[in-house]
Amino acid sequence: MRSIAVLRAAAAVTALAALLLFGAAARMRTMGDGWAVEANRAIERYAFADRSLTRDMLSARIGLLRNYDMINQDLASADESTERLAQRAGGDVPLRRAISRLRDHMRDAEGLAEAFKSENALLQNSLARVTALCNLLQDSPRAGTVSARFLRLTLDTSPAAVAAARAALADLAGGQGDLEAQLIAHGRLLIALLPRVDAILDAVREGGRDGEIETVRRLVVEHQRRIEARHQRAFLGLLAAGVAAAVLWLALLAALRAQVRERRRRRENERLSATVASLLLEVSSEQLEQRIEDALQRLAAHAGATDAYLVLDGDQAGRTYIWSSDGRLSEHWPARVAVAAQDAPLWDDDVLHLALPHGADTPLGAMLLARGTTSLLLIRARTPVPALLGFERHDTDRGRSDVIAGLRMAQAAILQALRRDGLERARLQLELRLARARRMEAIGAVASGVAHNFNNIIGAIGGFSEIAEIHAGRNQVVREDLSEIRQAVDRARELVDEILAFGRGHDAEYRPLTLQALVEETVRLVRAAGRGTIHFVAQDWPAARAVQGNAAQLQQVFMNICNNAFHATPADPHVDVTLTFRAECRPRTFSHASLDAGDYAVVTIADRGCGIAAAAQPRLFEPFFTGRQGGTGLGLSTAWEIVQAHGGTIDVRSAPGKGSSFHIWLPAMRARLLVPVQQAAAPASGNGECVLVVAPEAVREAVEDLVAQLGYEPVSVDPTRADIGAQADAAGADAVLLVDAPDAARSFVPTGPAGPQAGVLLLMRPAGGRAFAPVPLAAPLDPVALAAALRPLAVEPTLQS
Repeated sequence: MRSIAVLRAAAAVTALAALLLFGAAARMRTMGDGWAVEANRAIERYAFADRSLTRDMLSARIGLLRNYDMINQDLASADESTERLAQRAGGDVPLRRAISRLRDHMRDAEGLAEAFKSENALLQNSLARVTALCNLLQDSPRAGTVSARFLRLTLDTSPAAVAAARAALADLAGGQGDLEAQLIAHGRLLIALLPRVDAILDAVREGGRDGEIETVRRLVVEHQRRIEARHQRAFLGLLAAGVAAAVLWLALLAALRAQVRERRRRRENERLSATVASLLLEVSSEQLEQRIEDALQRLAAHAGATDAYLVLDGDQAGRTYIWSSDGRLSEHWPARVAVAAQDAPLWDDDVLHLALPHGADTPLGAMLLARGTTSLLLIRARTPVPALLGFERHDTDRGRSDVIAGLRMAQAAILQALRRDGLERARLQLELRLARARRMEAIGAVASGVAHNFNNIIGAIGGFSEIAEIHAGRNQVVREDLSEIRQAVDRARELVDEILAFGRGHDAEYRPLTLQALVEETVRLVRAAGRGTIHFVAQDWPAARAVQGNAAQLQQVFMNICNNAFHATPADPHVDVTLTFRAECRPRTFSHASLDAGDYAVVTIADRGCGIAAAAQPRLFEPFFTGRQGGTGLGLSTAWEIVQAHGGTIDVRSAPGKGSSFHIWLPAMRARLLVPVQQAAAPASGNGECVLVVAPEAVREAVEDLVAQLGYEPVSVDPTRADIGAQADAAGADAVLLVDAPDAARSFVPTGPAGPQAGVLLLMRPAGGRAFAPVPLAAPLDPVALAAALRPLAVEPTLQS
């Protein structure tokens, strides 16, 4: 009996030892996976820092980046990444050599960056000085030649351009004064600096680090495989020790089966991740959306789901990708799920697994019940792009952690593809901005000279129109025509000021504009010019909507495009102008640019002319490009720059023989809460009764002025205060006017149609009463409506509480 007990004890000890060793082996495998993840993250950080270094140096070269801290941060990030890789390389000699080569490449880049910073600082200073000197010497033909040669040199640093610049300086040296001497000195410095700086940029861009990065990736994979091989040998040794003990045979067999299942699931996850990554490899921005939807279909099959979606947050907020087996999933549903799940108490390590009826009492569960969904799986990612991956009506048996791990890997691949696409778009936009900035420098120089001459002509027109108005007497028709001329002169003066500001590189001043009035004024000016027939229609345009912009610049855009439309239809000059409001819930791509989701005003100018050739459409907005005989090629390029500066874009749709339409998209501001007093004047009706004004700081002063003009005494209170009712009693207020203050309104009227939903709410005390009665008013606040609502205070003064 004692021997049996000893055998049992020995078997138990053997089983315990085998289990401990098996756990240690499994831990080693996990550590090996963690090593690979950290190494790959370090490689990705290095690659990102390398790309950011090129981008930031390019920004510094064109003058968009004045502070070199970002370049230093890129270099520091790359050094830190190589240091982490070296720490994880261990004794792997080929991997350490590859990392050393990578570090040497970055040290070369550091040297180039240091040289670039010093050279570029001198370059920017000299370039600014040469520009200023050329402006001072603008009456000198030789100085003008020097300016033109150096403008070309900033765009082209070839030997021919350098020789031309030197020749221009040599020609200027003949009769030099103090300014000419300074110009020659700085010009020689620019001739030396520009080729060197551009050569440094080329050296950084062509550093050849991509091949070394791929070599390090390959060696990391090989190193991981060797680690896994060592762990596999350790596991087989443990298995052999377990088989020797008959008592542990069934336990070891079960463990082996579990290990096989785990490996199978891991292979499935790896296969899924590789499939998704291959779908998104080397894909263009136009194909990316369709490829992501294909990837969602594969992920839904892996999770056994009927619907799948990916909701992005952060810098790509509003973008949603959807796949549905029956095509009935609404594009707004994923965003609603994301909002409802944000604060749900069901998250576990960024995973939310809800199988009804469990969780049916939560807002998210109620939404799923109403839609008929039986189960929901959400996986939240925080890097590289905040996102939410969701599956509905999925197989609950596939909510296991191993399946979720595969979905996480695939989600990371999709987000990395989106990140790469965003970086590529940013790089292309930067290159386009660089090229366009170089062209617009030349336009600005020309525009400044022309605008001065136009200013003299406009002054003469304005003066003679004022004299003519004096002689017109009571002839109303002539006086109206002269009034239109004065308005056109004022607009032309604003336009000249904008051209001068553009030539000096100054930003225009933007104000809230009533776009419909601006377009109607433009149509009247075009119609008065008598070039043809022009028709304007405002379709579904909210009267309270406005745009933030510069009236002179926007009218210049509309005038240029209308003039082009008339030129395109010489036989039957007819132009249709339409103003519409568009609320876009997803980003959109147009003929020449893209816009994020939001509210937009769209001004469409359409003609019935000959159309635009397909080959010419991509170049429509290039400076000096024109398809019309006698054209300058500046109208559309200037219009494009103005609309881009306003945060919008121009969508061109044209076909030869079928006319053209230019859709000008401008961001629309939120609905106004006030109607200007001069647009709807109201008679004063109050006798000094006290009105408590609760409004945001941005509109508070305007509301106070309006209440005072109506004959009442305004007393202002911050809408964030919690004791507004007590403030009303303390001030002896007869009424409380709440403008865009939903929290304050909720303290008076908790629910109902006159509650916090109303943009403007008036609360009045009935005669002899203490409680306030709500009177909802429409936004924007109309002075006439407010006077009518407050009139009972003046007719029947209330008793103070």
